[in-house]
Amino acid sequence: MTIRQIDAIKIYQRKKCLIIDDMSEIRGGLKRMLNTFGVAEVHTAANSELAIDMCDKTEYDMVLCDYNLGEGQDGQQVLEELRYRKLLKNSSLFLMITAETSRDMVLGALEYLPDDYLTKPITQTLLQTRLNRIVIRHEDLLPIKEAIDREDYRGAIGECQAKLDAGGKYTGNYMRIQAELLFRLEHYEEAQEIYEDSLKRSNPVWAQLGLGKTYLAQKRFKEAEAALKEVVKADHRFVEAHDLLAECYASQADFTRAQRSMEDAATVSPKSVLRQRRLANMAKQNEDTATSLQARRAALKVGEHSCYYSPQDYFDIVSELLDDHGEEQNLETRVNNAKEAEMYLRRAERKHPNDKNLKLQRTAAQSRLANYQKKSDQADMLLEKAKKMHDDGTEEAFAELELAQAMAARGDKAGAAALIQKVAREHPDNEEIADRADILSEEPVSKKGKKMAADLTRKGIKLYEDKEYDEAIDVFNRAIGLFPNHIGLRLNIAQVALTKAKLIGPTSDLQRTTTDNLEAISDIDGGNAQYARYQHLMKQAGQIFP
Repeated sequence: MTIRQIDAIKIYQRKKCLIIDDMSEIRGGLKRMLNTFGVAEVHTAANSELAIDMCDKTEYDMVLCDYNLGEGQDGQQVLEELRYRKLLKNSSLFLMITAETSRDMVLGALEYLPDDYLTKPITQTLLQTRLNRIVIRHEDLLPIKEAIDREDYRGAIGECQAKLDAGGKYTGNYMRIQAELLFRLEHYEEAQEIYEDSLKRSNPVWAQLGLGKTYLAQKRFKEAEAALKEVVKADHRFVEAHDLLAECYASQADFTRAQRSMEDAATVSPKSVLRQRRLANMAKQNEDTATSLQARRAALKVGEHSCYYSPQDYFDIVSELLDDHGEEQNLETRVNNAKEAEMYLRRAERKHPNDKNLKLQRTAAQSRLANYQKKSDQADMLLEKAKKMHDDGTEEAFAELELAQAMAARGDKAGAAALIQKVAREHPDNEEIADRADILSEEPVSKKGKKMAADLTRKGIKLYEDKEYDEAIDVFNRAIGLFPNHIGLRLNIAQVALTKAKLIGPTSDLQRTTTDNLEAISDIDGGNAQYARYQHLMKQAGQIFP
């Protein structure tokens, strides 16, 4: 018996293990193997629900989980929920076991960071060899991971440094953890130094990824983009690189490239609920209804057994179906969209029959559906019903935003705007609510939205004053991607296009740019502070593009 095996046996004797598999013979076989290795206490669970309940009651040192668990959650979703509910410590091991060889499964599982994965059939020799290596390395890193569990990040960084100074065996692990913790503490330059040092030593992909992440945190967008593209070039399966590229582009209001990167991320890892939602939101900003709908349907499907399940997915699909973006849809499309929207609303009702907030949200969505079907009387009746529910004290943010949309659809734009502003004011730190409120508003209402709109407007105006008309239009269009109802931005684009047309003569592209943006705000209220400017630009457009 080797020294490594003797060391491993001593470690096994102190471990408490959980095996999760829906097949009793597999559970029994793995349990016997672990007992042979020296693990004294081995528990088993036949399904995800029991496994999560057991992890809630018992702290396990090691979890071996099959990917396919029959009905309900799969192994990836078990790991996802254990991380989400903090039932699995950093100082615990999680191994994914699978007979699957499909690329999507492996990548999806690895996204939630199991310590390793094993492919069936598993022999005793194979399992012992792999486990010995894993547990010996894990034991070396245990003081660091225990400090992280205590949220003593400074202590964990110190433990890493002590290992490095002592010439420990797992140099790459120490440096990686140290850099990640420095990043978490927002010490970006120190983290950057470690990533750069790692790249000089052995050029690991994780260091390139970390470098891109630190550049992005420092708003060094060009450097971040270059570093992250190197990661994708080395291995396009690094899904976080695609995520970070999307964030990099979105931070610069380049939503077209942000969506493309998010599409790449969703292709690599299609089972991520959060990623599908982010893709849907980006596509919605770009008015790419087909992609947004596809992603929202995927989020609902993969989220059914996920800890990230949200009934909001039903309403987001309905909202996409009922939004024709001002275009004339043919009768068949409208009928099919209405039927599908009605189906999702019924599903939401069946799944959550007694939730009063969802009742308000559903009633408001039904009003929008009736309006979409041109059933005015029914739309008004349902809207009044939703308003009464709201007056009776139902004030959940998403339900209120749905009500605001129903009010706007029936012509009460002032009331809708006031309600949206109320929601934004009451949830200043909720980024998702703030983003939704900004998209629904004529002007950004969140602190974040106001700053971004102001920054982009200043940049666009500067370009306009410098007679860089194409660049100015591009910047304003990026802002419109964030705030599609922003009257001032629409007028800015029209003004730039008209100014350029006076200079070089009218072209079809400039006419389309002017017309599209003025038509987008054609229902501007006469009392709006921008109304006189709108009228002036309309008059100019009529003269330049007769």
